[in-house]
Amino acid sequence: MKSRAFVYQEELMRATGYERQGDLRKWCERNNLPYLEGKEGRLITTVDAINKAVSRDLDDKEGWEIA
Repeated sequence: MKSRAFVYQEELMRATGYERQGDLRKWCERNNLPYLEGKEGRLITTVDAINKAVSRDLDDKEGWEIA
């Protein structure tokens, strides 16, 4: 089975509960989740980046800030 590398803005919004792009961007920054911006500022990250951010958060604090 082939694994996915990218996580797109729509998936991040569904996972976090944010509906506005600007709020999602701020959430990514607060949670040290690196992202790239595509056309019209759309956010994209990777599964690896999420895994690294989560494992880093587990070592440093209680966990991610969820909306």
